[in-house]
Amino acid sequence: MAPSPGFPGYLYLGQPGVNATSIDNVEVDWDRVLPAIDTTLRVAVFARRTDNILINPYENTPSGDGALIGGLEEQRVIAANVGYSMALGGEIGLRGQTASGFRWKASYSFISITDHLSINQNGIFSPQDFQHGTPTHAVMLGAGYSVDRWELDMTARWQSWFLDYRADPTQSQLQPVKIGNGLTATTRIGYRMTDNVTVALSAQQFNVSHMLVSAGPPVDRRIFLSLTAHF
Repeated sequence: MAPSPGFPGYLYLGQPGVNATSIDNVEVDWDRVLPAIDTTLRVAVFARRTDNILINPYENTPSGDGALIGGLEEQRVIAANVGYSMALGGEIGLRGQTASGFRWKASYSFISITDHLSINQNGIFSPQDFQHGTPTHAVMLGAGYSVDRWELDMTARWQSWFLDYRADPTQSQLQPVKIGNGLTATTRIGYRMTDNVTVALSAQQFNVSHMLVSAGPPVDRRIFLSLTAHF
């Protein structure tokens, strides 16, 4: 154990009694070909339980039972197992392609997470907040077309809000940041110069110039020119 020189009044301790985090996951998938419309239907459901969730000392709150060291009450901060989390979800999707070169896909996914933790009871003190840190809904639509040596694809994805976390130098705890519902769109146009070489121009997030996707700085629109070779 050792006091923290950057944070006087706090004592960081080792904890040999913590258990490793374990994850149990069950998933069932079902695919069905629909030849009448050249489409494949895919349905998937899953359940996941994460036990013995482990947080590091910086995510824990002081114990309040500190000793008097150097005239100051030293707050003890240790790593700990804080409970478990349950997740239930599923996805339904369609994917198809026609002989003329048109292709398309669409999917919807849902996830519901319930945390059973000894932290985050009276406010948010740790980023181990899976219940609010994962988007509940996501929708994806995509279409493409190939003719001769040309390829054109476009994909759009919408997801619901979630929480991320940002360090605030004026406070001792991470601060939650709400990331609102977001829609991103990507397009690509490619030309096969030969059977093995393709040149392409791609635009990611072309629908908005910049977008908040995390607690960090906004992400700008990106445009790429690429040359791909297959051997």
